[in-house]
Amino acid sequence: MLTTDRSQLLVLLSGRKPLLPHSYCCIACLAPLLSALFAAAALAVMAKGMRPQIPPHTPPGLAALIQECWAAVPEQRPGFDVLVVRLQELLNSLKQQERTAAAAAAANAAAAQYNAQAAQLGVFAGVGA
Repeated sequence: MLTTDRSQLLVLLSGRKPLLPHSYCCIACLAPLLSALFAAAALAVMAKGMRPQIPPHTPPGLAALIQECWAAVPEQRPGFDVLVVRLQELLNSLKQQERTAAAAAAANAAAAQYNAQAAQLGVFAGVGA
C-alpha cells in the first residue's frame, strides 16, 4: 500500500492524470501522502537548510524568534520557558501598539472635528495643524 501511496504522490506532484479514480483520495489515503510531503519538507530542511519564507508583514520580534527556533544547533534554539516569555512580551507589545494607534486616531478625529466646527463658525482654531 505504501508503494501505491508514494506513486500516487509522485503522480499528483507531477501534474499527470492519476491512475486511480478520485474516490481513491479519501481521508485514509491522504494521510500517507501528507506524511510523505512532510517527510520531504523535513529532508529539505536537514539536507539543504531550507526554511519557509517569513511573510514581510510579520512583526520583527516574531520574525527574529522564528529564526532563532530554526537554529541548526538545537542548543542554540530557545527553550519553551523562553518562548512563553518572549511570545507574551510580543503580545503585550502588539497590544500596546494597537492602543497607541487607537488613541492617536481618536485624537486626530477629535482635532479634525474641532477644526471643522471652528471653520463653520469662522474661527481659526489650528488644532492639530
